[in-house]
Amino acid sequence: LASFAPGLDPLPALVGALEEALGATPFGPETGPVAVDWGAGARGGMEHHPHWHVARGSMADPVVQAHEAAHAWFGGSVRLRCWEDLVLSEGTASWLAAYAVEETLGIGPAAALWEREAMRLRAMLAPDGADAVAWPAGCTSTDPVADGIFGPAVYVKGAFFWRDVARVVGAPVLLDALRTVVERDGGAAVGMQELLDAVMETSGFDPGPLAQAWLRGTGAPAGWDAADAP
Repeated sequence: LASFAPGLDPLPALVGALEEALGATPFGPETGPVAVDWGAGARGGMEHHPHWHVARGSMADPVVQAHEAAHAWFGGSVRLRCWEDLVLSEGTASWLAAYAVEETLGIGPAAALWEREAMRLRAMLAPDGADAVAWPAGCTSTDPVADGIFGPAVYVKGAFFWRDVARVVGAPVLLDALRTVVERDGGAAVGMQELLDAVMETSGFDPGPLAQAWLRGTGAPAGWDAADAP
């Protein structure tokens, strides 16, 4: 267990930051990770709440822990209406993880997290990369694996989309909008559009153009890389 300490020690604070922003964990007061052996080199986790699963190789990563914890609210309580809305779960959890890391561990670890995400996005946008549409049109008309929905785009582009929204309206206002969705739709299946509508209702800002630029097509908004260079 000592080797897992970098991921486990900050976990109460990470979950606390998410609870302060979004409300109490939806699956009861006892929550936390279970280390699993998915084979050599396995990384990441799976949001089985209240006890999410994490590959042993990622147990010491506080970002993975924060991401899986965030799924209690988005992906767990607020469920997907359609596979095309997978970014509602993965992209939102990725941004919430970054928020929790900055709130608890500080600006330095958060900046490192965003640079890691920027490296993933650069690789994805390269000529031989795995670029894809993060939020395809339709509902249950595509296969999440065969059609590429379940891939890095929903995580990375979703995180950058929400970061751009937060830069416009402010993180507290965005969190208020997300909390509204949790309180109104927790336990139900909803679509990504409901999250965008909640932002509009809460802030008066229409995130639709940002969603179009980040999520509805391939590529990324012009100039994003220059703004995020280390």
